[in-house]
Formats: sequence, structure tokens, C-alpha cells
Amino acid sequence: MNPLRSLLLLACLAAPLPTRTAAAQERPSGIYCSCGVTNAAGGSSDTPTIAARPFVDGILVRVPWSDLEPSPGVYDWSLIEDQVTKVASHGKRIALGIVQGDGGTPAWLAGLGAQMVIYTFSGNVRTIAVPWDAVYVARWTSFVAALGAKFKDEATIDLVHATHATHNGFEMQLPFGEQQQYLGLGYTDELYAQSWTAVLDAFAAAFPKAWIDVDVHPIWGSDAVAAAVLDHGLATIGDRFGAFGAWWSEKNALEVYTGMYALFLATALQSFTTVQNVGSWITTPER
Repeated sequence: MNPLRSLLLLACLAAPLPTRTAAAQERPSGIYCSCGVTNAAGGSSDTPTIAARPFVDGILVRVPWSDLEPSPGVYDWSLIEDQVTKVASHGKRIALGIVQGDGGTPAWLAGLGAQMVIYTFSGNVRTIAVPWDAVYVARWTSFVAALGAKFKDEATIDLVHATHATHNGFEMQLPFGEQQQYLGLGYTDELYAQSWTAVLDAFAAAFPKAWIDVDVHPIWGSDAVAAAVLDHGLATIGDRFGAFGAWWSEKNALEVYTGMYALFLATALQSFTTVQNVGSWITTPER
């Protein structure tokens, strides 16, 4: 798999910001490689041959929650520490994302009484928590607080992606084809948006100086959740909070997710917007 298949273009739409006092780092900008997942099975987001390229400014480091908190309240930060060391050695920066979904949800979570959703992703059965489940929200926000206590002053980390119990643990969507299951669990746009605002508040408190963004996508055709979450982040976190469009293309912007594109532009005028390209600019420039 080509590690240049997906690039993050940070702050690509951002307008100039006023002088900030909240964050120690400059606003993230440039091209970050979405090279791969860092995990306990030996995966590494750091790819030296990619990091060495002069047009690459940083690396997206994705790590499963399950590998960082193997049992409740017991944390193993070695995977992130190793990535910080490696990426810093190249003189590059990190965009950090902790993922659930796709195998990243700790197996112990259900045993604590969290209500779970079982679904199929890429032919594999996956499990994530119901996003508004009180047990899950308490455990996830506690983890985020511990993550911030460990890494909030790490200068190599430029940007933190706020993540939640979602389809692939990184983007806002809920599992495709599972709308009826979620409706049966009490889903409403308002309830899902409220769970997101609790998560954003946790990330903002854990990383008081970092740039924070959140992926926004339509939820079963509705832009309501995305709009509400962005409004909350901008109102409470301010100009160090931005929108994120994962797996994006020109077609998505102009034809598929026009409402999301409008939100990206509006957020960029207030703070910043980041975009993850759907494919390689080198091998599929038409996208």
C-alpha cells in the first residue's frame, strides 16, 4: 500500500487569525502523511522514507484506544512516546488521533456495563459503544484526561483530533446501514450532538494549549449534528478549534457533501479547517 495514499492538508482553508494567547505552538499548517496505524501488533505511523521528503511537514499518528488502556485505568503510553521520538528525529510534527471502531474499542468496556453496537466493517465484525452511554462517556473522557496529562506539553504534537465512538473511530459517521439499530437505542440528532459536545469539552480541558479539530460528516443525510458540534466547539474552545474533513475530494466538496463544504468554509473564516485527501495527489491527481 502506497503510504502517500492519503495526505492531511492542515489549515488549507484558514484565514489569518488574530494573535492567540491560549496555545504555545503556531497554528498547524502544511502537508501531513496519513501513512498507517500505530498499534501493539507492530504498526507504525512513522515512515522514514516519507518523513524525509521536504514537502512533508508532519505525520498523522493514529493509535487504538484498546492498546493504550489495556485494562480500566491502566495506561501504556509507549506507542505514542515511540512515535514522538521517531517523528521528532525527522524534524517533523504530529497530528494525533486516538481511534475506536475498527478494533480500537477496549474489550473490557462492555464488561463494565457500557451498551454496545455490533456491526460489520470491511467484512469484519466490530464493536463500539453507544456514543451517549453514560458508562462509556465516563470511561472515554477519563482516558482523554489522562492522555492530556501525559502529552499536553509535548511540543511535537501540533494538533489533536477529537474522536468518539464512531464507524471507524476517526470520522463522525455512525456505522453504515445501522440506522434502525441506533434509532432503537434512542438516537436523535440532538442526543448524538450532546455526546459530541461532552467529548469536545474533555479534549479542550485535557489539551488547553493544543489545536483541536473534529471530523464532520452527514449523519444519515443530515448536517444537523455536524453544524451543532462545530458551533459548540467554536463557542467554547475558540480559535484553536477547527473543522476536519476526512477522506475528502473535489467531487465530495462540489457534488456529494455540499453542506459539509459550506461548513468547512465558514469554519475556516473563524478559525481553521483541515482536510484529509481521499487519495494520493501523485497517483490520482484527478481526485
